[in-house]
Amino acid sequence: MRKLTKALAAMALIAGAVFAVPAAANAAYVPNTPTTCTTSTSGAPGASFTISCPVGEFTPGATLTITYSSTGAVPATFVAATSTTTATAAADGSATLSGTIPANATANINVTLADPAGNVATAVIPVTTAAAAGTTTGTSGLATTGTYISLATVWGAVGIIALGGGFVLVRQLNRKREGAQTNA
Repeated sequence: MRKLTKALAAMALIAGAVFAVPAAANAAYVPNTPTTCTTSTSGAPGASFTISCPVGEFTPGATLTITYSSTGAVPATFVAATSTTTATAAADGSATLSGTIPANATANINVTLADPAGNVATAVIPVTTAAAAGTTTGTSGLATTGTYISLATVWGAVGIIALGGGFVLVRQLNRKREGAQTNA
């Protein structure tokens, strides 16, 4: 019986380590989350806009791939719903982009800037259009609620619980052994 409980305790500790070690290794990984650049615009179709990305965001002098997309009607200056152009990052790694909101733009324009090293920044050019007379505007769809818990966090919690269970089991075995030795 003692050998069985020792084996179970050892298995609990091993299971805990199997789940906790990958979570700890995964904790060092930080994905490249896009930086949000600032946008200055009035938001009306035909208005000028300027997008400014912070110093050090991109590799200095790198060629930036700039992707414009819109969820509304395809703006006249875009060949398709998504359009790609290029620019060059400044010597300090910043980027500034200027342009004009297309006259027929009907929805916000999403801008993504990326360099070959994988540095990514995003901006949204807000587009405001006057609602047609007699129409109402509103929101549709469900609100975003809750939170995101990474898989590494879940596995880490499972590993910690398994390790805790293993420690409790080992402690109980030691208490029984100490009690048996005292009674003998």
